[in-house]
Amino acid sequence: MKARIRIITGPMSGQTIDLSDGTLLIGREADCQVRLPCDFVSRHHCALQLADLTLRIRDLGSKNGTYVNGRRIGTRESILLQDDLVAVGTTSFLIDLVQQLVPLPDTRLCDTGTVDADPAPPKPEEKVQESDECVDRATD
Repeated sequence: MKARIRIITGPMSGQTIDLSDGTLLIGREADCQVRLPCDFVSRHHCALQLADLTLRIRDLGSKNGTYVNGRRIGTRESILLQDDLVAVGTTSFLIDLVQQLVPLPDTRLCDTGTVDADPAPPKPEEKVQESDECVDRATD
């Protein structure tokens, strides 16, 4: 799975960050991969982890919290889904997940062409009787 975040508000608004397998640290500290210059963001605010075809987020005990779709997540790990909105301080970003399709190997043992069979017997034609008279089907 490929994942990226599209930053929609805050000092990095308009940027897109591609995520790779592993952990992405968000905060103000120099060792964070995404540094947000905001007083509402802790030094080590939260972490995104992409592994096993799943993107997870965890708040790292920040004072102001990490929000997913308007709800504070606390320090428990949460799974992120397509178009989830994450807010960290004054920065918000959308989650963009793309499932990678892996081509399957051809495991056919023989040609799977069509097999000739006896054709189905023709349907009998319905005979329609033409008449110039009108039949009244009103109730008696």
